[in-house]
Amino acid sequence: MRGAMSKKPDDASRVAGLASILKATNAKPDSPLSPAPLPPAAAPESNAVELTPRKRKEKVGKYRDPDFKITSTYLRKTTMKRARRKWEDLQPEKDFSDLLQMLLEQWLEAN
Repeated sequence: MRGAMSKKPDDASRVAGLASILKATNAKPDSPLSPAPLPPAAAPESNAVELTPRKRKEKVGKYRDPDFKITSTYLRKTTMKRARRKWEDLQPEKDFSDLLQMLLEQWLEAN
């Protein structure tokens, strides 16, 4: 029975073989397997402006906004399909929930 943690006898020879392959490819600069030589680093200019990463404008969706709550309703498929298509044609930049919000607010004001 072999020990669970013992190495195989050929592991050392595999590592030695890989090391010799790496040495051989690094010794031949014209070899297709060797990496291309790096260009010399440019000297820093004295008047160079240090670039800082731009701050991204944090995009907050309705799912993170505490003023919004996820709800579900039962609507007929055909009604929903027609309403979504018409809303996307009229207001492509707005979400369907914007339409429902507007209609509910109008209904509340009227009643």
